[in-house]
Amino acid sequence: MRWAATIYGTCNPAHFKKLELTEVGVFQLDPARIDHFFPHLATGIIQAVGDISIANGMELDTREMRHAWRRPDGKLERIVYPPAPNLLELGVVQ
Repeated sequence: MRWAATIYGTCNPAHFKKLELTEVGVFQLDPARIDHFFPHLATGIIQAVGDISIANGMELDTREMRHAWRRPDGKLERIVYPPAPNLLELGVVQ
């Protein structure tokens, strides 16, 4: 699964259960790869100190033309961005 957006926040046990999240494992990430793929990544300190839940920023967006621009002829054209990295691409190479 590719990451659509960076989401900051905490996830206490109550929210973990409410969101029906399941732990699948622990992944070691390469900090250099994180910096490469997400050069403007914030620290998340504000969310941690304020105990701001990750649930606040989670939503499903199924709109087809979420990112589009209007061409000179007046028609909307979808903007296609390169896919965000997956966990294998962010992981430590062994």
